[in-house]
Amino acid sequence: EESMWCPISMMIAGAVSQSASLVWSNLHGQILNASYNIIPTISTLNRTIMEEYTTWIDQLFSFYTASRLRRSVMRPAPPKEILQLMKLAAEIKLHNSAVSNKKERRSLRILVLGGSVTSGVGCTWPVGLGIPKPRHWATPGENCAWSFFLETILNHILFDGEDIVQVENFSSGGQTSEFGAMMLDYRLYPNPERPPDVIISSFSANESREPDLNTVMYDFMQSFVKAAQGIQPCNNNAPLVILVDDFYGDLPYRAQAQTGNIFKISAWNNLMAVDYSSVVKYKILVEENSQWEPLFGSDFQIHLGIGMHIGLAWTLVFNIINSIVNVCNDAHIGVESHRLDSSDFMLAEAPSKFSKGTDSHDHLRPSSIDPHLLPHLKKEEPPFQQFGKMYEPWGKRDEVRKEFEQNANRTNEHCRAISRNSNSTNKKCSWSWFFNRMAQFDRPNQINAKMDEVLLQNEGWAAEGFPIKQPRAGWYSHKPNSKFSIKIESMEVDTKYVVILSMKSYSSKWVGSKLAVSTTVVHGPVVPGKESNRTKAWDVSEVGSIFHIDGYHTIETSVHFPHKIPIQGGAKAGESLILDAKLVGGSEFKIAGMAFCAF
Repeated sequence: EESMWCPISMMIAGAVSQSASLVWSNLHGQILNASYNIIPTISTLNRTIMEEYTTWIDQLFSFYTASRLRRSVMRPAPPKEILQLMKLAAEIKLHNSAVSNKKERRSLRILVLGGSVTSGVGCTWPVGLGIPKPRHWATPGENCAWSFFLETILNHILFDGEDIVQVENFSSGGQTSEFGAMMLDYRLYPNPERPPDVIISSFSANESREPDLNTVMYDFMQSFVKAAQGIQPCNNNAPLVILVDDFYGDLPYRAQAQTGNIFKISAWNNLMAVDYSSVVKYKILVEENSQWEPLFGSDFQIHLGIGMHIGLAWTLVFNIINSIVNVCNDAHIGVESHRLDSSDFMLAEAPSKFSKGTDSHDHLRPSSIDPHLLPHLKKEEPPFQQFGKMYEPWGKRDEVRKEFEQNANRTNEHCRAISRNSNSTNKKCSWSWFFNRMAQFDRPNQINAKMDEVLLQNEGWAAEGFPIKQPRAGWYSHKPNSKFSIKIESMEVDTKYVVILSMKSYSSKWVGSKLAVSTTVVHGPVVPGKESNRTKAWDVSEVGSIFHIDGYHTIETSVHFPHKIPIQGGAKAGESLILDAKLVGGSEFKIAGMAFCAF
């Protein structure tokens, strides 16, 4: 019966009755073969270079022993979430085998969000492998980020090389999980009609540098978790959320504090968490640089090299294997079946190789000492996805329970509404754009084209900049009192907020930088001609509701921040909206994204 619970590849590797460490050892050859194939130029390498390349991979892999990798298991994945992913992968594999058109093929979608480290900045391939180095230090090398390696290795060892897993990296430099939460809340990733099955958060490098780590934990990270869990609100077992602690660079004490934040959030919300820093920090903190630089492929800094990216991919694979092995072991010894009832997930019948199984306590009978004990213990735990946020500094059990009940009721009502209205849309925003290189929206002409769709008037603003080197592409002002107005006609959804992603800089040119923003709702699908003249709107002192955004700060790094601007009274779907913006302080400002959204 245990064969009903494990992927065949994991069964062959011993996952039914062995430990994750033994399974890792049994998969040694497959992991290495998959790792050899991550290089884009493998077909062009001659025998000598190929031998040098595979030897280099072998030597890197020798550091990632099971004993070191076990230190990275901060928290394994919830068993039911792993089981559902295995069932879904089996369905996808079965579906793909029956279709010939590639466009009809499905995939298990993993969405990765993070900062510049996660996007691969600073990652380049060793010289001699036929892969040209990027022209700029901030350009990742070709397929040179751990997300590429993760996809290749998972497909190789779990699905015999078949493209079942698809890893999509939408990381962006200078961001924190506050921005990640916004991306998820507003479904600003490509193909939002296809919700991701796994969401990976990897913002440690930037969040370690935030001035207030309490804000990072209580606000940014918890908002990200709730946004991720809200992607599939009617499914208590999806998506699988993984928090990755990927950073142990030049701020070890701050990095350790952020590691603590990740543990607290993962423990409170029952999330999978991976501590890559604990795999490498005992080597890099006290040894001479020459001893550990080859392990990373770079010196000690924020943006580490290809060695770090390959090692982080191996670390994530070990953690995923560990979580799968846990479920396989539980089924084999009969301790827990991790049953997925029909109410637990919204999927068709799974292939027959999966079974509900039995639990070892099924044979127990109630005790006369306390006849209520067993029935209560056998009852399912409440879904942890409905837990509320942690609050600083104190919280009582009654408050936790009250918020849980409110969340559960709200979710149930939302899901009932969805079931009543099968035509409901997943769209959260009527109009949006955000600079993101990984999403291939990173050039001034793209921003100009998007703004030209809606511009009413413009004095002093322009799209400029570069995809990689500074200044990065955005909507810029370089003169005092610059201003612009845009109109969004016939809103697609009820819209209550304008979201502006803007940069704060520490440059002396940005001192006093301040943008004033106001909105006007037009009760009709089209903005009348008289409203198109925004001459009076330029005098922001006469506008009722004004939101100010500062463009300067004293922290010696430029960072992008999202700002949610409430629209008084909101705009109904089908109505129109005008936004007026004016630089009322300083001469410099940058907008890196805008959205008109439902919440």
